[in-house]
Amino acid sequence: MKGAFSGVVFLLLGVVIIMTLDSYKPLSYVMIALGIFTILRSLKEQEPEDERSKRLRDRALANSWILTAVFISAVFIISEAMGFEIRNNFLILSLLLVMLSSAAVFRVYYERRGDVDL
Repeated sequence: MKGAFSGVVFLLLGVVIIMTLDSYKPLSYVMIALGIFTILRSLKEQEPEDERSKRLRDRALANSWILTAVFISAVFIISEAMGFEIRNNFLILSLLLVMLSSAAVFRVYYERRGDVDL
């Protein structure tokens, strides 16, 4: 749990630096990446390594990738059809949020549902 806390601290510091100090943006990107890596690493260490957990994790990650691909397609179609110009920072941040949050939601869903059929 200590790793997840330090990951959240790195993540929040990186976001604060992006919002306040323009000259330190590369440092903030490194801090955000380090925070995400630390959080994911600590979550991986906490989970049990039995066969059911592996199947649930694999299914949740597969569905997360599918949902992310649908999101990318929808953003592309909307931007081309409506003529919106999407900034790279917004696109990358939204993709990251969709991937991480959908993986977590699918994981919780499959754990509550029970076993999955592969």
